[in-house]
Amino acid sequence: MAKQPLAEVFGFPVDNLTYSEVDHQALFAIASKLKGDFLMTYDDTDEVRALAHRHHFDVQAIAMKSTHHARMQELLIGKDLNWLR
Repeated sequence: MAKQPLAEVFGFPVDNLTYSEVDHQALFAIASKLKGDFLMTYDDTDEVRALAHRHHFDVQAIAMKSTHHARMQELLIGKDLNWLR
């Protein structure tokens, strides 16, 4: 199966978008309509967890290090993360 370019999925160019330029609610709505599974990472915040819950996504917190080696927690989001557990 051929992969569809993200620009076609979103209807506009998506290369090099910054976090503040992304419509996160629209991104989660589009992801909820994907036929296959997906994996994305986000900051672990109450707002992101609420978006994931609203769209019935599976979430898993994971430990990460920032570019400055600070320890932080990220959130993996997908339709089914059982493979991770």
